[in-house]
Amino acid sequence: MSVNYIKPPKVLKTYVSQFDIDTSFVEGGNDDVYNGYPNRWAVTMHVESQEHGDPVTPTPYYYDGNDVKVGDWFSASVGGLAVKIVSISSQSSDTVVAIVEDVERYNLLVEASSVSSFGSGSSGGGVIFELGDDGLPVLSPLPDSYLLTTFATDMMSRFRYRNLMRSFVRVNQPDHSFAMGDIIRPDFANPGRFVKALADVNVASVIGVVSDVNTPSDNWFNFKPFGEIRENVKPDLIGNYGDFFYVDPVNAGLLTKVRPFNNARPVYMRLENSNRALLLSGADSQDKNETQRYDVVNPAGDQVNFTLPADAEEVLWMSINGIENNNFTFDPVSKGIVFDPTATGYGVDVTDEVFFIYKS
Repeated sequence: MSVNYIKPPKVLKTYVSQFDIDTSFVEGGNDDVYNGYPNRWAVTMHVESQEHGDPVTPTPYYYDGNDVKVGDWFSASVGGLAVKIVSISSQSSDTVVAIVEDVERYNLLVEASSVSSFGSGSSGGGVIFELGDDGLPVLSPLPDSYLLTTFATDMMSRFRYRNLMRSFVRVNQPDHSFAMGDIIRPDFANPGRFVKALADVNVASVIGVVSDVNTPSDNWFNFKPFGEIRENVKPDLIGNYGDFFYVDPVNAGLLTKVRPFNNARPVYMRLENSNRALLLSGADSQDKNETQRYDVVNPAGDQVNFTLPADAEEVLWMSINGIENNNFTFDPVSKGIVFDPTATGYGVDVTDEVFFIYKS
């Protein structure tokens, strides 16, 4: 018998020894007073190990710099100022070199001085933390640091105000032409892009409603998903932003990126990294490839003519007492089927269980 432990929260005391401007925001127009201000920084973080009670973490009983991952957040300031780790170039047990971002230029707009720092304004001590499945920061156990007692409540308020996991999915899509309230679905011809939805064969792939546009510039929009955003998805969703992952038709319990020909049931849409995805709660088939079953009630002896429901587009097979055959012709206009008992070698009896599998 194996023992599985819950994973303890990860809140790492961190000291930033160096930060340099990596990129500046240049998408704003002439009316953007902060166009050209920094929004990403290259930082060197010195991480103190965090002791815990789990013996099966990569380093037993400790978190350290090797446990820091893309998607974690860093803050060294009260007021809810924080930056997201968007890439890591190197890491060891005690040092992480990464790129961090002022997401949506939140810090810039909140700070009265508008210096757009990454949360400290200068080198100094802070913490690296994660977001929970509800999109709020996990700040326990908060280590001794230079932070004031209001740090936790300030940070909680910040993520309640702009909950990027539950309330918003951020998309950079030039020339999107969306307006608040538009219902959208993925553009399957261009993974990672979205289009306005219609009540057509793709209606089951409707994924959310546009919640705001032009934030932080014309190329961006946010949408509120109909499903839930999940962090730490396992196994990794190997693919690109916008890829769908379906129930695998061959390997039970697994997912596949290849859309099955029949019963294409999407489970996740991958977001910006392989462990972050939109869980498509109660998702329906994305197209007309989901199969339906039509049971013949009280079949007549030697019956050869049948009529399927109006939504039948293609008949895959006929079953008589569990034995499949395709010895029939189907008229997609009248929805009528003519069965050939001679080709099958037997006909339909009044006691038989007869059904058809068709695509709608």
